[in-house]
Amino acid sequence: MKSKQIIGKVISVLIGLVFIASAVTKYISIDAFDMFIYEHQLFPWIFTTFITRFLIAVECCLGIMLAVGIYPKVIKTTVIAFLVFFSVYILVKPAFFNVDSTNCHCFGTVLILTDKQTLIKNIILLALSYFMFWDKGIKFDWQKYLVIFLGVMSLACVYMINMPDVISYKLYGRAAQIDNEKF
Repeated sequence: MKSKQIIGKVISVLIGLVFIASAVTKYISIDAFDMFIYEHQLFPWIFTTFITRFLIAVECCLGIMLAVGIYPKVIKTTVIAFLVFFSVYILVKPAFFNVDSTNCHCFGTVLILTDKQTLIKNIILLALSYFMFWDKGIKFDWQKYLVIFLGVMSLACVYMINMPDVISYKLYGRAAQIDNEKF
């Protein structure tokens, strides 16, 4: 491997791990993340619980695929689009939404970052993302099946471990809760 490819791979893995850590920490504090998104008053509560879990699953799946090197061009471009979108969101949030700016919830309540700190983090990740393209990723015939598997497993884990209350009430007659010590 050439040194440029090694640097590209290391950066891809690093940014992928940031996405995975973000998804896991959001999931650990899912109730606070649900409430934060709901406070934007864009969606009803039930729909918000589905959206937050879907966002966490997508973020985790993107992180894994970036770290492994699956569909490198598409995933790297999507990761950059996520970073740009959430940076713009942080910039326009005070003008459109009356929500707390002391925690952006990009790492749930596990790691509290202000909007300013989040912008700095995103700018650093965007600057590093240039080097991701030095790594060409991996190519194999069953790549699409791995993507489908990762997507299904991410969604299944997110929705089964701590499912939205509406589904939990239908199935069990009570709200599902995470046992944080075991998790």
